[in-house]
Amino acid sequence: MTPGSRPRWASAATTSTISGGPGSRRAFAKGSCSPWRTPTSSAIGERSIEPPAVDRRAFRRATGSIGVADAPDSPAELRQRAAAYAATVDIPIDVATIEWQVTERAHRRAGVCRYDPASRDLTIELSWPACRDGGWERTRGTIRHELVHAWEFRRYGRSDHGDRFALMARSIDAPLDRDCAIGRVELACRECSWSDPRFRASRPVRQPATYACPDCAGPLRVAHRCGPTWRTAVGYRLARQQLGDRW
Repeated sequence: MTPGSRPRWASAATTSTISGGPGSRRAFAKGSCSPWRTPTSSAIGERSIEPPAVDRRAFRRATGSIGVADAPDSPAELRQRAAAYAATVDIPIDVATIEWQVTERAHRRAGVCRYDPASRDLTIELSWPACRDGGWERTRGTIRHELVHAWEFRRYGRSDHGDRFALMARSIDAPLDRDCAIGRVELACRECSWSDPRFRASRPVRQPATYACPDCAGPLRVAHRCGPTWRTAVGYRLARQQLGDRW
């Protein structure tokens, strides 16, 4: 190499760009919750260096970007994740004093906050079926909702869904819904936006053709959370056969 000349490799790019990084357009693959994609290699001259293995789940856990695809794998993990997430919510209450429980029996509610006036103990119970079916993002909303109840109980000795609750809920982006659970099926109007979650195979679920929308009197359809839809009693029976144990 002569004095003043550049090495052969200096003409090649010495930096690599991560697709989807800050400032670039982010593309999301179907079913993916990652806002960026790790490159398979970095080009330096004519060499290709493989990057270190990336534990995507650990990365998303550390950065708080865990999505529906990364819902807890068990009730025990849900309990641990709920307590850890609650500590990151900006609400004026000592969340370390809250006891967290998970139930596998509750299907109609996603969570509940219980308060003992005598001891001032707070317990937040989350539904494992609701988390499993709705995903982590929805469960985080439930946690924030129940934390507002906990704050009201601890400060005022009672809690409801009034103006005070709504004001605090909006400040931490908590859903105002009393029930955040996902129904087993959903009745929906085929002509307007009316819908209603259902948890049992009631008569309107089994025979939707014999019922009408309470808002516009339009025809109904039923959608199961696993995908099948039907409009008649025959369609319901076929869906039950198709779903089997998943019903």
